Amino acid sequence: MNRADWLQARKSLITATDVPAILGVSPYRTPLQVWFEKVSDEQQPDSEILEIGRDIEPVIARKTESRLKWRVDYFDESRLADAFRTHKSLPLCCTLDGVIHVPHGGISPACQELLGVDAVDGDPLVLECKTTT
Repeated sequence: MNRADWLQARKSLITATDVPAILGVSPYRTPLQVWFEKVSDEQQPDSEILEIGRDIEPVIARKTESRLKWRVDYFDESRLADAFRTHKSLPLCCTLDGVIHVPHGGISPACQELLGVDAVDGDPLVLECKTTT
C-alpha cells in the first residue's frame, strides 16, 4: 500500500484524527471540514506541524526502544500496509505508528507505571507517537 492508496482508503473511514473534529472539540478542524475532506477529490496539503510531527516519529520510536530496552517496530511510510488497521464491522480505522514487543519473563512495576498499562508477557503494545506545538 503506497501513500496515495492509504489516503484514499482513509477517505471512506473514520480515523482517530477525525473523531475530535466530528465531536467539535478539535482546535484544528471542524465537522464540516471533515465531511468535505471525505467527499472531495481535492487533496489537502499537510500542515507544517503535521510534517514536523511525522518527521520526529522515528526519533520517538528509537527513544522508546532505548528507554524500555524492548524491541520497537516502527511503521514508516514504506510499511503502511503493515500499519493500517480497520474495524471488522464499523467504518473505523487507524494507522499504527509502531508496535512495542513486550519481552517474555516478566515486566517490572516501573515499566508498567511508565507505560500506564498492565502489559502481558509477550504481547505487543501499540506505539502511538504524539507531539505538541
